Amino acid sequence: MVHPDKKKQVDVFICRQRKDGITGVHNIIIELKHPQKNLGEKELSQVKKYMRVIQSDARFNGDTYTWEYILVGTRFDASKYIEGELKNAKSYGEDGLVHSQDNHKIYVRKWCDVINLCELRHQFLNDKLEVQKTELTKDIKTADDAIKLLPGRV
Repeated sequence: MVHPDKKKQVDVFICRQRKDGITGVHNIIIELKHPQKNLGEKELSQVKKYMRVIQSDARFNGDTYTWEYILVGTRFDASKYIEGELKNAKSYGEDGLVHSQDNHKIYVRKWCDVINLCELRHQFLNDKLEVQKTELTKDIKTADDAIKLLPGRV
């Protein structure tokens, strides 16, 4: 059977194979919405269609495949539909999760949360790089001093 929505296009598709002894393919599909577009039932239904298309094709549903779908926007619409879905899925214990079925999960995120999460995840690395930068540049007073430190320069 050919799914009627099989020609739909996603915004971002990421596929990662794990190399830590656990075999599997982790797939992520991200649907990005314009900052002026509020997220509601229509936008979440679009992502659910993507999920149904993938679920309908046996090639993408091996036991070692996992799928994450992420809907990202600035704010939720006035209908409170997304808030209701988040509340309904709260028992799964995952922030932003609105739907979980077998090896498929759908998340809804606000842009501000995505940015904050990235900053928090990378703060340790940024701090460490700052320390290294300070240490590496402590003896540099001029551009000529910096050039002398380049490999192959005397």
